[in-house]
Amino acid sequence: MKWPKALKGGQVADAMVSSIDLAPTFLQLAGVKAPGNFQGKSFLSVLKNPDLPFRNYVFAEHNWHDHEAHARMVRTKDYLYIKNNRSQFANPGPADSNASDSYADLRKVRDQGKLNPAQADVFVSPRPFEEFYLIADDKYQLLNRATMTDDNNAMVQLRFALEKWSMETDDSVPTNLTQDWYNKEDGTALKVPRVRGEMPGGSNALLTTEKGPF
Repeated sequence: MKWPKALKGGQVADAMVSSIDLAPTFLQLAGVKAPGNFQGKSFLSVLKNPDLPFRNYVFAEHNWHDHEAHARMVRTKDYLYIKNNRSQFANPGPADSNASDSYADLRKVRDQGKLNPAQADVFVSPRPFEEFYLIADDKYQLLNRATMTDDNNAMVQLRFALEKWSMETDDSVPTNLTQDWYNKEDGTALKVPRVRGEMPGGSNALLTTEKGPF
């Protein structure tokens, strides 16, 4: 972030923040008190002192974007946990990237059997239902430790945090999600009816002000 009048340049903060924290931060910078229904929290304290901690958990989700998808993630400083609720499908990029020359080159090398495991991950199908990574030793998240026992307690803790967040925000896993509209191999449009399926989230999902685990 750049703010010459108020922030010293060249500083690095290790604190975790979420996109929902942006609006409360901007409001505080403008001298406006954030309404109580905002789920995020201002991280102005971190901007002023990069050594301060902020969040213990951050959450993310993957929903339909050209392809049927439903995944949820929770991250702490040391660990990353992912739940793939459509684990039967591969997880490529959106249609525009799948239609690119670089993705065509990737498919070509795949068909030659020359991809390394990290490169081949985008084509994996079915995917693991759960993924669990130790960030400190695996910053690119290449070793899925979900079936390993040494960090089982940490994975259970993150699984519980994600379940709590999903419950508090009235998240859901619909049976009838929007299906693929584009070919995963080359990004071309599929000749299918473009019918929207059921959106994730129950009747209270848009009304919740729950802040979830912080």
